[in-house]
Amino acid sequence: MSKESSKKRVILFVVLVIVVLACGLYYWNAYLSKTKIDLSKNMTVHYIGISGLASIDYVDYHFDEETTNRYQKFLQSVSYQANKSSHLSNGESITITSDYNHEIAKQLNLRIVNTQRAFKVSGLPYRYKKGTEIDKSLLTELKNQAFAKLSANDHNDGEDDSFSYYGTYFLKHQDFDSFVLIYKADHHKDDVMEHSSKYYYYQVVGIDSTFNKEKIGKGKYVVSLDDLEYEGHDVTNETVIPLALTHLENYYASEVTKID
Repeated sequence: MSKESSKKRVILFVVLVIVVLACGLYYWNAYLSKTKIDLSKNMTVHYIGISGLASIDYVDYHFDEETTNRYQKFLQSVSYQANKSSHLSNGESITITSDYNHEIAKQLNLRIVNTQRAFKVSGLPYRYKKGTEIDKSLLTELKNQAFAKLSANDHNDGEDDSFSYYGTYFLKHQDFDSFVLIYKADHHKDDVMEHSSKYYYYQVVGIDSTFNKEKIGKGKYVVSLDDLEYEGHDVTNETVIPLALTHLENYYASEVTKID
C-alpha cells in the first residue's frame, strides 16, 4: 500500500470522525440537552353550553408541580386556537393548535413537541328529541311540586279551588325546551260549582339531559305558574290547551306534544 493511499485513508477517517462529532453535537444541542415539553399530551378542552350551541370555554395544560414551577414563565405564554370554537355538537371533531413564546422557550432550553391535537367533542348536555325520553319518575317529582305550589297560591277569600292533574306537555322552542304541567281547577263557593273548567299551567324551562332529581329537589330550574290563557281569555276548554301552549309566556313553541 502506497504512502499516498494511506494518507488519503487517514484524512477520510479524520473527516468522518469530525462529521460524526458534529452530528452528535448538533443532536445533543437540538434534542438531548433540551427539556421536552409535550403540549398536546397535557391538553384538556372545556366546553360550555348545550350540544349544538356549545362553545369552547377554555383549554387546560396540565403539568406536574415541578415542571409548572420551573417553567411557569413559559407556560403562561402558551395560547391556543381552534379550527372551530362555537356551535359545537357531541361527536364533532375539532383541532386545537397551541402557540407559545419561542424566545422564552429558547432561553429556558426547551424543546416543544406536539403543538396540535384533534379532539372529539363529548359530554355535552343535549336536548331531548322527544319528551318521552325523560325518566318518568322525574314527572312524578314535578307533579308533587306543582300541586304543592298551586295549593299554596290558592287565595280566594275563603273560597276553595280543587285542583286535578290534566296532563304534561313537552314544548320545543328555538333554543330550549320545556315541560308544562296542566291542572284543572274546579272553583267552589257555597257548594256551588262556578268555574268547573279553568286551567292552570306549571312550566319548567330548560329541560335537557342534565335535568334530574337533584335539580328538582334543590329547585335548580326556572318555573312559571299562572292561569292558562288564550287570546286574552282564560282557557276553560281542554281542546284549546295546545293552542294556548304554542305561545306560552311569549315563547313560540314549534312542537307541542302531550306526553302524560
